Amino acid sequence: MSSEWTTVSIGEIAAPQSGSMAVGPFGSRMKADLYVSSGVRVIRGNNLSGGREPEGNYVFVSEKTADSLASCCLRPGDIVFPHRGNIGEVGITPDDGRRYMLSTSLMKLSPDRARANPLFLMYFFKSSAGRAALLVNASQVGTPGIATPLKSLRGIQLSLPPLPVQNEIAATLSRLDDRITLLRETNATLEAIAQALFKSWFVDFDPVRAKQEGRAPEGMDEATAALFPDGFEESELGLVPMGWRYVSLRDVVEIFDSRRIPLSGQDRAKRRGPYPYFGAAALMDSIDDFIFDGIYLLIGEDGSVADEQGYPITQYVSAS
Repeated sequence: MSSEWTTVSIGEIAAPQSGSMAVGPFGSRMKADLYVSSGVRVIRGNNLSGGREPEGNYVFVSEKTADSLASCCLRPGDIVFPHRGNIGEVGITPDDGRRYMLSTSLMKLSPDRARANPLFLMYFFKSSAGRAALLVNASQVGTPGIATPLKSLRGIQLSLPPLPVQNEIAATLSRLDDRITLLRETNATLEAIAQALFKSWFVDFDPVRAKQEGRAPEGMDEATAALFPDGFEESELGLVPMGWRYVSLRDVVEIFDSRRIPLSGQDRAKRRGPYPYFGAAALMDSIDDFIFDGIYLLIGEDGSVADEQGYPITQYVSAS
């Protein structure tokens, strides 16, 4: 029952042992020349991208380096947050048999397992209330940062139910997360199929070649096959299907970059609402107003937004 929920500070439910709350090593103790090809994984801000656990590409340090920075090493279930940069993101250290440690820009919380379920706390910090609590002490001057990160973290308050209720809530949200992950994996498979079809149809021109040879194109119905010509013609760039032409992208699209209004995490926390707010690589938030209404293709403007294979991340969104 709600009457059994109590208001506590994060400092009260941190594990009692020394080092249960810590920031990453000072920059002078974690330089790039310490990185090695494999070893202890270093969690950085870009590994916290909205999922339950850190993901993406890691850098590594040796076991010896990690041992010399013991307070920055992580245990399974430790919660990690940036204290500068992408403040408001959060992740939980996985229990996968690997060693992990903090980068310079992160801080950690080791909860007292007798009082708090780590997953429950992580989901709190992923909620709008938890994100707002992390952002309230963040300076947006220059690189966003929290002036006194551990003091600010200790002072955050939340309503905490009894541990059995925390466990039930965490288990339910974890199942939902697992379902979301499965759907994303299914979506990735479908995207791979779509990419293969696109290459076959519009790069290799397999349907045109099939019709040129008197064969029915594979993998399409008659109506779709009828959209492709049955031969090629010369162009300034080589053979193209008859009736097709090469054009500049600017001739067939309209660019709306100048109309964007980027919002910081702190700004978004003040403007919660029903309208999706997209970042360069994913849906990031929901806010109280919109600029665009329709179907759009979203591309990272600086060219640095890429997937693990190095391909640019592109989003097809319907904003209507």
